[in-house]
Amino acid sequence: MPIAVHQDDEETKDGHDEPIWIEVRLQGKLPEMRSNHCAFIFKKGSDEFLYIHGGRDLKEGSIATMWKVNINSVKELSHNSSLPVEWELVTTAGRNPGKISHHKVFVVNAQNVLMYGG
Repeated sequence: MPIAVHQDDEETKDGHDEPIWIEVRLQGKLPEMRSNHCAFIFKKGSDEFLYIHGGRDLKEGSIATMWKVNINSVKELSHNSSLPVEWELVTTAGRNPGKISHHKVFVVNAQNVLMYGG
């Protein structure tokens, strides 16, 4: 699952000061292929994490797993491809939202995540 990174501090080949998108590939285990999932960014201290949850796989049906990747590390990876940046499977406490797809997520007051639907 490659990730595209927006680099706004670079110049294009024609010399114009425009944003550039580059693809970076992460190491290690990757999240299952999915569609109709939710994704959100959650900040912990000075780090920002991209989370993905649920969704559907055409063969397997609905998915219950949640994964995260450190966005700060992905940005650094675009400058140094030898950094060990990986997706991380998130373990949850309490009642898990379960196998759902077509749901929405909201980050509330930068401290809580609310999932709706599915």
